[in-house]
Amino acid sequence: MVLLHDEKQADLGHLADVLGEKKLSFAHDDQVRELLRVEPGTITPLSLMFDDDHKIELIVDQAVDQSTTIGVHPFINTMTLNIVFKDFERFLKKYRHTYRVVDC
Repeated sequence: MVLLHDEKQADLGHLADVLGEKKLSFAHDDQVRELLRVEPGTITPLSLMFDDDHKIELIVDQAVDQSTTIGVHPFINTMTLNIVFKDFERFLKKYRHTYRVVDC
């Protein structure tokens, strides 16, 4: 899962190079439902709370300003919830998730 700055689009080829992977792709619908317990189109970093086996790695774009707020979908893709990044870190810690910062 990648948390991008709102002015960027995912460049999977570049991100694969940065992460040392051959290829990256978007998850299939059935994988989204199984791993994150959400419907495709409603994926949110908040759904990491359902990733009990920690199969999902969270990548945070270095352009994301960690001193302010981030906007995420609250399980509904027509709404945005603004969260102070430090509070998001507490959320991740509660569910034993970490993240890696890279240049996306």
